[in-house]
Amino acid sequence: MGDSGNSINFNWKENEAICNANFVLAGISLSFKMKLEEDHLTIEVLQNTVKELKNNKLQSVWILPFLGTVKEDTTPGYMFVPDGSGALIRYNKKGTYTSVYDERVYGKDASVDGLSEAGDLIAKRNNDYMIDTQKATIPVYGVVHGANQNAYMAVIEEGAEYSSVYASPAGMVTDYNWVSSRFDYRQSYSYPVNKSGKTIMTTQDEAEAYNGRVTFYFLSNEKADYSGMAVKYRELVKNAGILKRNEREDKEIPMYLHCLLYTSDAADEEDSVDLGGRRSIKKKKKKDNLLTSASTLSVNIESMRWYRQNLSGRRRNQPEEATEQQS
Repeated sequence: MGDSGNSINFNWKENEAICNANFVLAGISLSFKMKLEEDHLTIEVLQNTVKELKNNKLQSVWILPFLGTVKEDTTPGYMFVPDGSGALIRYNKKGTYTSVYDERVYGKDASVDGLSEAGDLIAKRNNDYMIDTQKATIPVYGVVHGANQNAYMAVIEEGAEYSSVYASPAGMVTDYNWVSSRFDYRQSYSYPVNKSGKTIMTTQDEAEAYNGRVTFYFLSNEKADYSGMAVKYRELVKNAGILKRNEREDKEIPMYLHCLLYTSDAADEEDSVDLGGRRSIKKKKKKDNLLTSASTLSVNIESMRWYRQNLSGRRRNQPEEATEQQS
């Protein structure tokens, strides 16, 4: 790996390989496994192989960051990112976009991540109408090279809660559009240094123990677009038992019935209920009331009683009790 003294070697076995990487200057070495099966390639970082031989500490690992990169708009297509329910970043000339997409999968970790201004507990009045950005709700991202031509969809299968999806449009970092997953093994956080609340940014001492794993599914022809990615991911979660169809045990869809019954003083003393003073209905006996007769039907009933001219029982001309004494 050049004059840096870094080394990398592979141990092959049928359709998989173990890659051993040694970064001499940084004093860090690690291994990861690659496995090719049918239409997908799996990359897994083997956390128990990480060695830190100097003062440097491993913070993050990027998985194939430049797989499927496109220089500006030389190829038609887009990057798919899990912004909310999903968003597309189309390839364009550099300078078209003003920021990268960098979102943690499943949202921020409140214990280490800083809240945005919209969620700041000490937000000023001019922040009242701000809203937070959409969360990365699913551990998926992808690249399309020409609709209905070629594409891949990447699924973060392990370590998703410690990962982020990073997409850089052309002109932000390089002249290329690229997207990748980043596994953070150490988090940066604000550490208080005095009682007045002053803090400094620092990094946790111990690395998180997990194997970051990403599988790349390669799509072509009519499946090579964001709709094909959605169909493929639905198939994956369904086969994994994550997405299940909820079947009703009963055959009938229940009806919700909300009843508001008005009872006058006169009717309360008799065998009838006065509906607004205009029509009376005969009260049923306890063994033959509305709930009993509907018990064999698929009906959910909620009954409220308008009693003595008010739902709460207070007469209209009855003043409410004062909650505070006059000074």
